[in-house]
Amino acid sequence: MRILNIVTGVIRYKKKTLLLLRNKDPYSGWWSFPGGKLEPGERNTDGLIREIYEETGIQCTSPKYVSTVNEIYTIDNALSSHFVLHYYWIELEKFQEIRESKEGRLEWFDQLPDRLVPSDRIIFERSNHFRAFDLTLNLDTSLDTIQLKNLIEISKEQTS
Repeated sequence: MRILNIVTGVIRYKKKTLLLLRNKDPYSGWWSFPGGKLEPGERNTDGLIREIYEETGIQCTSPKYVSTVNEIYTIDNALSSHFVLHYYWIELEKFQEIRESKEGRLEWFDQLPDRLVPSDRIIFERSNHFRAFDLTLNLDTSLDTIQLKNLIEISKEQTS
């Protein structure tokens, strides 16, 4: 199994947050921040700008780094996938039309929905200062719920 490097953008405009209703696994049927896999040799910010444009049609500049999450994802307690997610904050100065995405439906939210990918919720709720997270999530298919099994939060002071 490969470890995938993912760049993710928390896109905000006037206190609204853009989310994607995912149509493929993992997390099919869950809301998430737009983003995607880095291509070989690609820098994080270059990959983020490319992915945001491909998924939303939004042209962003000056994304601000927020955090990194090492996410181990299991289904019914069996290892399914492993991601390293690099989160960036993107504050739009002017409204931009979003286009239809092949990844799922895009929608602006005043408040985050309940069915938001857990890693994304953790980052959004703790975005006021740098944190790195190491976590394990488990999808229980019989209950259609995701449980946080392990969460280690590493502050900036601990990584210096």
